[in-house]
Amino acid sequence: MHDSTSWTHCLHMHCYDAGWRSPRTTPPRREREKPPPSSDLNTPSPEDTELLSCVIAAPDRETAAEWLGFSAKHLRHRLQVLREEYEVETNQQLIVLASVNGWIDPGKVLPFDGFT
Repeated sequence: MHDSTSWTHCLHMHCYDAGWRSPRTTPPRREREKPPPSSDLNTPSPEDTELLSCVIAAPDRETAAEWLGFSAKHLRHRLQVLREEYEVETNQQLIVLASVNGWIDPGKVLPFDGFT
């Protein structure tokens, strides 16, 4: 039950009296439409796809580098080259870009099987 002297009630009444819209009457937000995957992007090589899959599945970058037979420094360099090529700032953005474009399927890479 709301107390008529509560500050939220006073604020709500003040806003209502001033002609402002109540937060309860605002229309629901429209969901953003997903942009279609860009066909302008070059599909990564199978080696780059494997690299991204290992980065997703490994508990850390050092383990991913070990799985790939790289040094951690070489893996960092390859990820930097891929970020620059696809014009993203982070490895997470790179992975999302690859997932959205269908280059990798995180569901097939991750060991967790809780979604099926």
